[in-house]
Amino acid sequence: LVDYVFLDANPAADQLFSKPLSHSLGRKASDIIHDQRFEKNLGYLKQIVNNKEYIETDYYIDDADKYTNLIMYYIRKNEAICLLSDITESHKSKQKLIKAKEKAEGSDRLKSAFLANMSHEIRTPLNAIIGFSDLLTITDDPEERAEYSEIVHKNNDLLLQLISDILDISKIEAGTIDIVNNYVDINQMCKEIIHFYELRTEGSPVKVTFDEYLPSCILYSDKNRLTQILN
Repeated sequence: LVDYVFLDANPAADQLFSKPLSHSLGRKASDIIHDQRFEKNLGYLKQIVNNKEYIETDYYIDDADKYTNLIMYYIRKNEAICLLSDITESHKSKQKLIKAKEKAEGSDRLKSAFLANMSHEIRTPLNAIIGFSDLLTITDDPEERAEYSEIVHKNNDLLLQLISDILDISKIEAGTIDIVNNYVDINQMCKEIIHFYELRTEGSPVKVTFDEYLPSCILYSDKNRLTQILN
């Protein structure tokens, strides 16, 4: 089997293919179809004619951008009939469900990773707060007490910031995050962030710098959200 001829088509087929098929009747498929569909269709026909059986599969009509359910079966020697049902809407719905499922699974993985990370991040300042609070109760040295108190204070601020960020993420997911736009001096905002990190990196080899590329830079945005992003 190297070719095939279209013998007949009903009006529903014209509607499905979005064009009249009368010009195809009596003509060889190889004269009409000039892409991979010809070999694909020929493969189906070989299977049916040689084995005198039927096949059922999904079939995409790219000219009409329609998805169909194809049933092709043997009638008599060298002759087969093809039944096509339009399943475009159900196919698109199925694809949407698959994408929604993949998105949900991806979201679950991200949430699990986020919770694991947050668990570690929260435990770090908590351990410092608990540990140095205990030390405060047993030391009488004023310098040590001041040092321990400063460590507890810094970790309190860090813990509050973490909890605030977690609450903001919850608000984003719920669609209730508040955006308050105003005119923001970006240079001043960056200097404030640098000052905050200078205090946190004091005595460490880490250096935090800010280079002003513009003498003035004003944006109409939410200063708190921009600060969160940069942090």
